[in-house]
Amino acid sequence: MPLRITLELIPRGDERRKRVMGCLDIENTGDHPEHPAKANYRYQMTGPIHGGDVDTWHRGELVDVDRDFGYWQHVKQVLNSVDCESQRMEVD
Repeated sequence: MPLRITLELIPRGDERRKRVMGCLDIENTGDHPEHPAKANYRYQMTGPIHGGDVDTWHRGELVDVDRDFGYWQHVKQVLNSVDCESQRMEVD
């Protein structure tokens, strides 16, 4: 069961006009020898690519993660791992 973070754009705070801009899924692989204290995760970020349809923008792995710091730490680690200069995303 992955953890999913959804990024939405809400123009001028109008919920009726909100659009999903992207998603981040983080999933425990279940194969760390020290589970449940530590874990390995794979993640995938999706969003519009070069003005087109939603597609995978970036994917990777987090290895040997101490689970005591919680899910926001996992999100932070994923975001820190992305090289934004080489992974440009275009928004319509």
